[in-house]
Amino acid sequence: MRSSIEDSCVTALQIRAVPVRFPSGEQTWTVVDGSHLPIDDVESFLQTRRSFGAPPNTVRSYASHLSLLFRWCHFRRISIENISFSQFCGFVEDLSLGSIPTDRKNGGQPRKPSSVKAVLSAVEAYFEYLRLEGKGPADLRLYKDSPFRGRGGPGAFLEHVQRHRRTERRLPVARVPRSDPQIVDGEVVFDSILKSCTSQRDRLLLAVMYDGGLRIGQALGLRHEDFDPMRNRLTIVRRIDNVNMAFSKQPMTFVVKVRRRVFDLYRGYLVDELSSLGIESDYVFVNLSRGRVGKPMSDSNARQVVKSAARRVGVDLKPHALRHSHGTMLARNGWSNAQIAKRLGHSHASSADVYIHLADSDMDAKFDATSFQIWGE
Repeated sequence: MRSSIEDSCVTALQIRAVPVRFPSGEQTWTVVDGSHLPIDDVESFLQTRRSFGAPPNTVRSYASHLSLLFRWCHFRRISIENISFSQFCGFVEDLSLGSIPTDRKNGGQPRKPSSVKAVLSAVEAYFEYLRLEGKGPADLRLYKDSPFRGRGGPGAFLEHVQRHRRTERRLPVARVPRSDPQIVDGEVVFDSILKSCTSQRDRLLLAVMYDGGLRIGQALGLRHEDFDPMRNRLTIVRRIDNVNMAFSKQPMTFVVKVRRRVFDLYRGYLVDELSSLGIESDYVFVNLSRGRVGKPMSDSNARQVVKSAARRVGVDLKPHALRHSHGTMLARNGWSNAQIAKRLGHSHASSADVYIHLADSDMDAKFDATSFQIWGE
């Protein structure tokens, strides 16, 4: 006979994120309870995200992260409506240590700070949604007010407004140490990763993300009409009807110029693989062997391609690190934040900050160059 703890664990495991396909063919995600029915408040929250144009993979992440919270609460016999601050601290601790009994995906291993931060961001957004709806744990506060410390002093413009303006500061429980993603440190390393790929398609996929700074969704959403070999340009278009649910987060169409290498790989891919297999598709990246040959490549397949290629040369690399590598490379070569942000499809210069990871050696080299220009030494 199973113990009550085992029964609770089994029931908690039934709370999970599941895919849902609409009559239109569009696929999304939701969270179901032990009766295999959507959890109403979670579904309403996810619907708001869809309404604001969140990509399917983003909705999937929210659903997956929230299912962790609901499974943990069910196992601990804690009501979401009445969860206390100390109990929430327990969730964060179990999340960080990998000690959530129903966390099958993580396999009991401690989570990386970036992973914990992603889960907490989804949970905090959900609690904020409940608060606006007049629901949820009324006494749970993950932020505290702190005085606004602007530049204005006595006599400053709108001093009386600044003096009373307040902002929110995250409480320590939700402050997670930041870990910078591993990036490709130089062309030599990236060239070795390219050579480890097993197909022209895979080399092209890595090249458009590294040389163009594209997100994986932007790369998988590329059509052949987006390639302009004459001017070495790629056009990034947000298409929400892609059958592989991959599309650009940026709402506006933008163009990036890339190295000739991208189009050399593109030409080889067309001749050596697509033509030889008789594949005709509007999508650039398609299945070559596994699954349905000729169908658009999925997000999970593309991520595995990047990780496997990097692992063959002893590098632990996630697809988004290629975009970070591109931003860092531009910063090392004197690009301003505004230029990097524009290149990556953002509207504000500050958006480039997260993509720049300069090492101590970069700062030393910059100082040496500045020292020579100023003091001649």
